[in-house]
Amino acid sequence: QQYITQMIPVLTANLLKGAPSFEAGSKAQDLRKGMLEALHRMPVTEAVRKSVDKILETAILLMEKENEDNTLICLRIVIDFNKNYRPNPWNQIQRFFTVVQKIFQNFSQTVHLILNVPPTITPNPQLAQQQQQKQQ
Repeated sequence: QQYITQMIPVLTANLLKGAPSFEAGSKAQDLRKGMLEALHRMPVTEAVRKSVDKILETAILLMEKENEDNTLICLRIVIDFNKNYRPNPWNQIQRFFTVVQKIFQNFSQTVHLILNVPPTITPNPQLAQQQQQKQQ
């Protein structure tokens, strides 16, 4: 139990201060993925319960900047920790939904950039107008 209470702050701090790697198979990518998997596979114990808020906060922050594989692990952390620990009240819920909303708002543009296919989904008119104003 004691190693868990010492390991969680080290993992979260290193994940937050390190830069994500977008190079598949790189050592940096594998290390970050391993650290996220270690957080995700923490046993359901009181020692972990004390750090749930920090783990959830870290996972949500990383969802915005990590690559796809690590973002999925972060999403699993958020879902599983919420299911297992039921943090109440959960302070990060609004931030989580904001991140998810950003992902879906940018989905059409992302598909267009990656696949070089014209967008078929009409973007939010307000968002499109804001983006046009930024470009001018």
